[in-house]
Amino acid sequence: MDTVSAPGSVVVGVDGSQAALDAVRWAAAEARNAQCSLSLVHTVDWPLVSFPVPASLRADWTQQMLEQGRQWLRDAQKAAEFVAPGVQTQLHLFTGDPRATLLAEAQHARELVVGSRGLGGFSRMLLGSTSAAVVQHASCPVVVVVHGQGDTAGPVVVGLDGSTASEHALGYAFQAAARAGAALCAVHAWQDLGALHSPIAPAEALPVEEIQAVGYRMLAEQLASWQEKYPQVVVERQVVHEPPAAALVELERQARMIVVGSRGRGGFSRLLLGSVSQQVARYATCPVVVCRGNPYG
Repeated sequence: MDTVSAPGSVVVGVDGSQAALDAVRWAAAEARNAQCSLSLVHTVDWPLVSFPVPASLRADWTQQMLEQGRQWLRDAQKAAEFVAPGVQTQLHLFTGDPRATLLAEAQHARELVVGSRGLGGFSRMLLGSTSAAVVQHASCPVVVVVHGQGDTAGPVVVGLDGSTASEHALGYAFQAAARAGAALCAVHAWQDLGALHSPIAPAEALPVEEIQAVGYRMLAEQLASWQEKYPQVVVERQVVHEPPAAALVELERQARMIVVGSRGRGGFSRLLLGSVSQQVARYATCPVVVCRGNPYG
């Protein structure tokens, strides 16, 4: 098995869970469509504890865990080949902290794909601890895949607020829509005037229609150059008066994916993941892409 993922590959975390296999299937289709390689990564979480391993554990315990990891990777490879026959696939087996491994892989990946929760997740939790850590800290776009994977005939939904982070999300969303032959739905949601960064007056002093108009102007300005680059993509624009995360999650059933920036205008520079991105990644039931940068131009 390879020890280093190919630069620019789609990297997916594998842990034997159904959520991970869903992520593998999504990642395999993405790698085929993007014409790049697929890297399947499993990390044996060893040592399991911070204190010495009890003597009662069998001497070959580590080898058994490694062999289990190899089997999970082989199973994942079969799932990938079924979805995307001929896709170039690499298998990677590591030991250590799975979160640290995936974050290291993210440094040279095209994008990183994870299941919503792994073997250790609770059914009521849509985002497991490893997935949450990767979404919060990875340096490349991260895709969180949940069972069901959204409406594959639906639009790519992208949340916009005029920030640099949402510009990165917009670049990803346009390319994804163009590759899939899908429409793009650009959404701006506002709760108060501060969300629009207007210099003029308190929100209560402005008619809702005027605030809506400001939102549509912002969308038009942010979309203009991308629509010129991707004229084949049909674009729908929505400006809604409700919490941004709720507005995006409401569209999950009709979306093939939701794309958001790592943090928008409301985020602090020291925080890699804003509250909107965090909530969408945690609660949406279609694939969610969190973009920290836009490697696709």
